[in-house]
Amino acid sequence: MKTQFLLPLTLSVLLMSSVSDAAPLAHNARSPVANKSTNTTSDSLPPLISSRSKPASSIPKFDMKMEQIISEANGPLPPNTETKGPWALDLPKNATDEVSSFSAPAGVSTASTAQVATSFRRAELAANAYCRKVVPGNQWDCPHCQSSVNDAKIELTFTTVLDDTNGYVITSKSQKTIFLVFRGTNSIRSAIVDMQFLKSSYPPVSGAEVHTGFYKSYVSVQKKILDTMGKLVTQYPDYSIDVSGHSLGAAQAVLATMDLFQRNNHITASNTKIFTYGEPRIGNQNFAAYVKSTKIPHTRTVHASDIVPHLPPMAMGFLHSGTEYWIKDNKSKLTEICEADFESEDCSNSAVPFLSIIDHLDYYGINEGLCL
Repeated sequence: MKTQFLLPLTLSVLLMSSVSDAAPLAHNARSPVANKSTNTTSDSLPPLISSRSKPASSIPKFDMKMEQIISEANGPLPPNTETKGPWALDLPKNATDEVSSFSAPAGVSTASTAQVATSFRRAELAANAYCRKVVPGNQWDCPHCQSSVNDAKIELTFTTVLDDTNGYVITSKSQKTIFLVFRGTNSIRSAIVDMQFLKSSYPPVSGAEVHTGFYKSYVSVQKKILDTMGKLVTQYPDYSIDVSGHSLGAAQAVLATMDLFQRNNHITASNTKIFTYGEPRIGNQNFAAYVKSTKIPHTRTVHASDIVPHLPPMAMGFLHSGTEYWIKDNKSKLTEICEADFESEDCSNSAVPFLSIIDHLDYYGINEGLCL
């Protein structure tokens, strides 16, 4: 039985409803990128490391119709089902059996107790970003604060007026880790960002394209993130770097990690990890291949029938990277790991078109959106 939550205005409601007419961003990695929040350009940022900004040596040969084919095999949706694009906006009545009936095939394994525990703690960190005492209040005082990191030192909280990009940076002496966390959509302003739907050129990497709104929202805090993280990795050279986020914040977490990797030699695949929850698709096949080529571990957790990881649809040229953790049951925390280079037909994609907004706000029983 899924817990019902009062919904904030989420990107899953609005992402499919509008197409941006925003101009593509320049391919030239040195081109200035306007930042209205800080009135800076990329010229004031640390320079790109050329060896870390090269396109992936090979682009995946991936059937971008996979999701559509699965949907047609599983469908059709019952009459009068409310939808967004090709997917159910909420699970139709009695559809749960259809979603839960998929058995684990070859290439799918069950996450260990330790792996689930790590994912659970990062889900708590992502939830903390929705708490106003934390962001912008700068107080480590929230329902999951102490259980996630009990010795957190807040180094930075950030929020922007224009597009409502929010999050925080903390350090933990006991865990020897720098945590960078982005908040998901929780306001009309963020929803407007989400509605900028077209792909635009991803300036650092030739051939890569990303969701326009996701990238612009990250750029609004780019300099602040680079400056703060640069100082912290110098101050704590033996600390690990851990980046996480939920929903829109998940997309920003990936973009921020790539930016840090491209501009700071200290950020490597051996000391940096990404954990995302309800991550929407961020970019095209070239971008997904580039993220994979960095070898930075990227755990992409999806709860059951969460609709957001299926947006924008694969058929529109967007593709996930990262290793998928699929939460089959919140109560028991049963989580399956999908071993695939990019996306698997055996985990959350197997649920289309029977998808749900409710699942987007509940990860391991942790509310993502209301600071509960």
